[in-house]
Amino acid sequence: MQDGVLGNRLLFVNVREDNGGIYKCHAKTKAGPLETRNVLNVGIAKRKRKRISRKKEKRAHKEAGNNDKKKKHSSIFGSWFISN
Repeated sequence: MQDGVLGNRLLFVNVREDNGGIYKCHAKTKAGPLETRNVLNVGIAKRKRKRISRKKEKRAHKEAGNNDKKKKHSSIFGSWFISN
């Protein structure tokens, strides 16, 4: 899969700093043409390591095995593309 337009979505597979900028979408509808603009800012973020005690780590690992079936995973961009 590569970057580009997929249906009505703009898709970035591996976001880089040079992907930042103003993106425009032009659409033709029965009511007339539409245009929207969005700004994408891309920056480097520092990741913080969270230290937990060994006891909490063991408990979290054990609980993670039990909750796999219950959890629903969703994309960080999931709500961006929802249409009503």
